[in-house]
Amino acid sequence: MGRGQQGFTLVEVLAALVVFSVAAMGLITLTNNSTRASAYLEDRLLAQIVAENVMTDAMTDRDVLHRGVLTGRETQRERTLDWTRLVEETGTDGLKSIEVSVADAESEQTLFTLSALRRDPR
Repeated sequence: MGRGQQGFTLVEVLAALVVFSVAAMGLITLTNNSTRASAYLEDRLLAQIVAENVMTDAMTDRDVLHRGVLTGRETQRERTLDWTRLVEETGTDGLKSIEVSVADAESEQTLFTLSALRRDPR
């Protein structure tokens, strides 16, 4: 270049592109992780709603809860969730333990678990 000309050399441009590429890759990874975490939280929230509905049914049922396992399937916002309700004796007269767990129907990953105690109606 002559004395009056100014600009960037090819090496400077390539170095700037490398720095930009590293920063862009970091942002892409961050965005991907954020999207995945958001989807998991939505699935967990839907599972919590299902668990609370199943637990509410168990807690407000006027009949005596019988010991054992009850299962079901529910769809929330186009996601299929499997729930399991386990009722066990606690050893205290008339007091039962209720545990509700909700899992994703496809992956079978447990998303939410809820526990409570209930006394049988007299």
